[in-house]
Amino acid sequence: MARNIIGLSALMVASMAFAQDGDALKIGFETDDYRSVSVYDTWEASPFRTGVLSGNAAVIDNNIASEYNGTDNILAVQRSRFGSNTFGVRIDLKETFELTPTPKYVHVLINKPVEGRVMLVGLGKRKDRPQQSSDVEQFWSMSVNTITPGEWNDAVFSVTGNGGIDIYSLVVVPHCESPHSLEEDFIAYVDEIEVNGSSVPRVGADDYLINFDWDQAYTRDDRCLNGITLSGGTDGSQSIAIPAPRKMYSKIFSTPLMARPGETVTASFDIKGEWTHGYVYLDRGNDGAFSYDLDGNVPAANSDLFAFSCYESYNSSGSYVSNKNVVNPPSFTIPADLRPGIYRMRFKTDWNCVDPAGNLDPGNVMLANGGGFLDVLVNIHGDYAYVSQANRNGEVLSADGQKLENFRVPFGQDFKIKMNPENGFTYSGIRVRHGYNLAGDSLVHGNPQYQDVIFTFDEFDADDTFTIPGRYIDGDVNIEGMFVESGTLPASVTVTYNLIHEGDVLATKSHRVNEGEPYPAHGFEFECSSEYFTVSGIPEGVVGAEDETIDVQLVHTAPFDVSRDINHAKWYYVTITSEPKYLHDNAGSGYITLTRSTTSMEYPDPQDLWCFIGNAFSGFKLYNKQAGIGKILSSNVDTSSNTGGNTYPVMTSEPVPSTHNTYWIPVASSYTIDGRKGFFLHQQGFPSNCMNSRDGRLAYWTGGVDAGSTFVCTLALDETSGIDDIYNDPDGTPIYYNLQGIRISSDSLVPGIYIRHQGNKKDKVYMD
Repeated sequence: MARNIIGLSALMVASMAFAQDGDALKIGFETDDYRSVSVYDTWEASPFRTGVLSGNAAVIDNNIASEYNGTDNILAVQRSRFGSNTFGVRIDLKETFELTPTPKYVHVLINKPVEGRVMLVGLGKRKDRPQQSSDVEQFWSMSVNTITPGEWNDAVFSVTGNGGIDIYSLVVVPHCESPHSLEEDFIAYVDEIEVNGSSVPRVGADDYLINFDWDQAYTRDDRCLNGITLSGGTDGSQSIAIPAPRKMYSKIFSTPLMARPGETVTASFDIKGEWTHGYVYLDRGNDGAFSYDLDGNVPAANSDLFAFSCYESYNSSGSYVSNKNVVNPPSFTIPADLRPGIYRMRFKTDWNCVDPAGNLDPGNVMLANGGGFLDVLVNIHGDYAYVSQANRNGEVLSADGQKLENFRVPFGQDFKIKMNPENGFTYSGIRVRHGYNLAGDSLVHGNPQYQDVIFTFDEFDADDTFTIPGRYIDGDVNIEGMFVESGTLPASVTVTYNLIHEGDVLATKSHRVNEGEPYPAHGFEFECSSEYFTVSGIPEGVVGAEDETIDVQLVHTAPFDVSRDINHAKWYYVTITSEPKYLHDNAGSGYITLTRSTTSMEYPDPQDLWCFIGNAFSGFKLYNKQAGIGKILSSNVDTSSNTGGNTYPVMTSEPVPSTHNTYWIPVASSYTIDGRKGFFLHQQGFPSNCMNSRDGRLAYWTGGVDAGSTFVCTLALDETSGIDDIYNDPDGTPIYYNLQGIRISSDSLVPGIYIRHQGNKKDKVYMD
């Protein structure tokens, strides 16, 4: 039998969703596109976990085929009264998918005979813990839509995570209600599982209609809608781009726009071509449709039409439009009385038509004039989010111990919490529900109102605190502490790394790790390129049952040696640009000129010599031999003028002003100078502040980096200068000195006589 999943109106929605998610994961039961099926219960003492009962689940012939699901095979599961409210059917996947901060939507066709909520549980493990079991519960998600008994429904589940978590199995819980209310077991059916980016159910989605097929392709190649920008107000400029291949209709819900009631904002359209008009609608009533009444030449009060660039020769501010080739409409104001929540906004390009569904005038049909739709979500919010918690066997507090009862925190900012379990209990993590209408239906006319995200106990710090990222503090927030009896979780220990360089502790990082798991990565965050350092000393094997503190060593592999201090320095010539140009002490002038392309290798001038003191974690100070101790290369960190072209790094007395930088960070360049790969240098904490050659002076170019930002170092002098003190390399690597005892880099040799030291041998050689 051929597949016939959904009716005509829903088919158009499904086609649209699949078009935007070409890499969607699909699991049917016609072929072996899954590993296995079984039953699962999240209750650890369940008879289905202990082996007392085995449960019934199998792929069978579709004996309840309908117009909404005509597949040959379906998955059946016996919902047992002896399982918990989270008992369900487990589908082990052949292909995993990753939990990311951007929501994914899992669609499951389900048919069951009784009313009740349905749930989806995801089992998986972290990518960075290969020995972790793939059966760890990574998310629990309730269906965002209501399920009608006795017919096929497309249950939609929103799933998110912090990234780095792969899902190996899905558990469909067909009846997430107390089993005590069940008088007998029943059979539920599951089919056509799909993971994609669309929150719209594949069955019966008829909101926000357009006058064309949802998957309609553009019929001309000289016009299309590429994306939009909403700017103004306190949330700044926010853009959404439509990915290729573009269709006439697009719906992108992954990144809601932000706006506040009473703000004035401006919509801009990114289009291909010209001679099209722009229109903006906001479903202020959240009723699933856009109204478009006019009062004369302007939108009527309470209309969902908010802005347009041209209609009947006028724009939405009531001004006459003499040049009709205009796409961007006037600014508009978010109603001051609009309640916080998630709303649908539509951006439409069309010609002289305020109908949100598109122009059907036979002489100017939208399909022919090259217009397009983009539907997005808008989070209308205040200055604060409100955090609550409801728990048993413990509580979730703010980091400073305050109760979380409608607790006010700044909107969109990180929020730190602390777990406080009762005696005899611990916690496996938290479940955070964030958004609006938290106790109601999470899907209002296809618009997700809230999301659930789980953070597991191994993401918490050793003091039982955790910082919820600001992207989840986006409205109302409810935190559920997943408190469990002590001893039911794997033993957790703290592994602390001390980052050591030359005997000094540069930083400390603690990790919560389960006993028996591999030692974690060091976790230190470097601005420096990873190829310029290594961190050694992380033990092999697995962690034990006790907390550990481990010293790990920072080892430099940068394209220059690091000096201990200026009195024992490795001195370098430093050049910039592909010419190249030599850096030198500015001798009190306002900038360093980049005019000299040669220097004396045989008799170095102290003004040309530089050394690097510091480390790859904290950054490096640049000293000049002529300027001497007490002065370093530095400049103001404000490089906004002329993209940094008017800001000059010069030798500056220590300590430098608070407005200046002390340290520089080397980053590998993709450009080579005289066959050698160079590096960029940016101010610590300001990665766009890379030094650059600007108009013959050492300055910045904050717009990017190129060969003009690329440095190369050539060793000029060792810390010793006499021939009798020349260092012998025990590994046998040739080292060259001129006849004055000055060490010369092998990359800088020119024809002449040199003293060569290799191992224990010393001889004179002529290099041609």
